[in-house]
Amino acid sequence: MVALPVRRDPAPLAVRTSAVRTARPVAGHEPAAGSPGPDAIPSPDDQALQAQQRAFDQLMLLRAEQQREANVIRDMMTEQLKRDEEVLKKWIDMI
Repeated sequence: MVALPVRRDPAPLAVRTSAVRTARPVAGHEPAAGSPGPDAIPSPDDQALQAQQRAFDQLMLLRAEQQREANVIRDMMTEQLKRDEEVLKKWIDMI
């Protein structure tokens, strides 16, 4: 059996969004210089959402890789079936 070269496609670009909630400024309260503002600290819900998005992205990358591997295996199987058919025809012609 002849091995076909494996095509290395670049990983699909995942759409990454970040949903960071912005806190409303409190009257009379200014963040100190050098300290992160309210936008810099994501809420626990935002962190959970980002973790869920990362897990989904990883799942999609894994699924895409598995589909590429399945396509290569299917193509190899098709080529092998063609070769087997040719051998069978030659075998029948010999008889």
